[in-house]
Amino acid sequence: MMWDLLIRSIQDWDARVFGPEDRAKGLVNHLKEEAIELNEAVHWGYHKKEISNELADVMILAFCICRSLNIDPYIAIANKFEAIQKRKYHPPDLLGVSRHIKE
Repeated sequence: MMWDLLIRSIQDWDARVFGPEDRAKGLVNHLKEEAIELNEAVHWGYHKKEISNELADVMILAFCICRSLNIDPYIAIANKFEAIQKRKYHPPDLLGVSRHIKE
């Protein structure tokens, strides 16, 4: 299945199951829960399949948020990626996070 068809299928499923109304706030709250589960899976050394499942939960919710807010995920990602490629970054901190240098 092509990537854009998969995203459309996820968004169509979301609209069919949960309705057309704006659910962004609830989805963002759910996304936070799933991000915590992904964090735990990575830090506790879960198997790759379990990490993959948690990552998929995060991505699916992100695509549902896009549908809820009428944001094209491809355009959002492409625009943001273009912007972050131009940034300079600090070395990783003690948590391994490399934050961009604010200009």
